[in-house]
Amino acid sequence: METWHSFITAAARPLLSLVRVGKEAYPDAPDDSTPWVKVDVEFVSRLDNPITLESLKTYKTTDLSDMVLLHRARLSVQPVTAQEWTFIENLA
Repeated sequence: METWHSFITAAARPLLSLVRVGKEAYPDAPDDSTPWVKVDVEFVSRLDNPITLESLKTYKTTDLSDMVLLHRARLSVQPVTAQEWTFIENLA
């Protein structure tokens, strides 16, 4: 299974903790009434310094210039490159 680091965004709330996928995607409804799927996540750690979307946007023209989140922020889950992830971990 390919590992992705990703953000789950909820409006303008800050990123407060790190989680990992604990169970791969499965249907969100007990029947086929919706195309949506969900994943179970497991707590990894709490961040010392919460990260907001606004704080990440300050790096939009430099270190995070290609980050999907900063160009298509309405996506709920999106890929984050290893380089972007390392940069964000250092912010936290």
